[in-house]
Amino acid sequence: MQQGPLPSLDSASDVSSSADLPSCGPLPAEPGVSTPRADEPLGVVAVGPAGADRRAVLASLVGLDPVMLTVPAGSWLLVRHAEVPTRAAFVPGYRQPHSYGADRDAAGPALARPPRRVELSVPEPLLRHFTLIDTPDTGALGVAGVRVLREAVGRAGALLFVIAADQAFTAQELNLLAEVAAAPVEVVFAVSPGAAGWGPLADGVVMTEDAGASVSPADGRAGEVDPVAVTVEAHRAALLAAVPSLAGARWFPVDGADSAGDLRRALVGWSASEGLQRASADPPVLPGQHDRVAVSADPGDWSERLDRQTRSCAQRIRQHLALELANVHLRAVQEIVFGVGCAGLPDLLDREMAALSLLATAQCDHAVRGIVADAATQVLGAAPAEGVRRRIATAVQYGLADHRAGATWTGSC
Repeated sequence: MQQGPLPSLDSASDVSSSADLPSCGPLPAEPGVSTPRADEPLGVVAVGPAGADRRAVLASLVGLDPVMLTVPAGSWLLVRHAEVPTRAAFVPGYRQPHSYGADRDAAGPALARPPRRVELSVPEPLLRHFTLIDTPDTGALGVAGVRVLREAVGRAGALLFVIAADQAFTAQELNLLAEVAAAPVEVVFAVSPGAAGWGPLADGVVMTEDAGASVSPADGRAGEVDPVAVTVEAHRAALLAAVPSLAGARWFPVDGADSAGDLRRALVGWSASEGLQRASADPPVLPGQHDRVAVSADPGDWSERLDRQTRSCAQRIRQHLALELANVHLRAVQEIVFGVGCAGLPDLLDREMAALSLLATAQCDHAVRGIVADAATQVLGAAPAEGVRRRIATAVQYGLADHRAGATWTGSC
């Protein structure tokens, strides 16, 4: 028998029923910078290349010993507020976290593989405003790690990029910053001293702004400039040449706890305004705020259409995930041949499965929102108001929560 062409990814045709299934609509090809929900906790995600001394910058920010923030390579660190200090390591394959001491000299548990993340809870007042998340170095993220990072930044709301004075932005970092700049995310930069300090310029060199205007020396004497200000402006100019949309981002030189005060105040101010904005984005629906919802006299076969559309979207999502699994297989082969070999497969597959889970969740969320909106429009005869749509989504969530097969879909509406 001659093998026919494979069905198109955008086609909802099925072998058993090809004409009955309605179109599911386009699905997101990959998870981008997500939009946080109103009840999502605020967070600041720290990102940066290796050698930028990011751990020391974060320790200066929260007033902790840098040793407290040490995690295995490739692991994420989540620092939150709690009255009692605790620390736990979450390892893939284990249902329960591995708890150990939160003091400076506490040794972590002997694990067969590095944890996916380590959660540290300390009674630090700054962490009442937001949760601090430290990520692996940008050079070690890979394709899947960048996708997970984008989703985390969108949910947290703020990105803190740490770079050293003697480092330059890579193409991967500029692409990441360009994607984040297009989302409603606060971006803040911290510049740390390099291996040779701040690297003062040669005598007689004059620093210029973007427009070319000369900047007055720090102490007013001709021929002398502030090396810290020169370094920060040089990094800012290099960034704006590639990502001009980040012109409003704030920059802070950080060299110890004393110099981290401005950065700390800026993040606290952002958390206050962001918290109010998220709270106002989902106001409560008052009784009588919306008129009585009229039901269409003839909604038609909406239940059958709902079933067909659900099966169509499920097929589309399976096709997308099958193609993505093929890409994961290709990247695994590249890691074996051109990377560190088989030893790097556990970490690679862990990142890939986390990114694949985010993709499946994003596509299911998108599909469920469209299905609920289409069914509500068909039953009511017109698109419902936003408050009515939220009430319908809440009712669907409660219904799915009581159904074992649909318990994982409760966040999709």
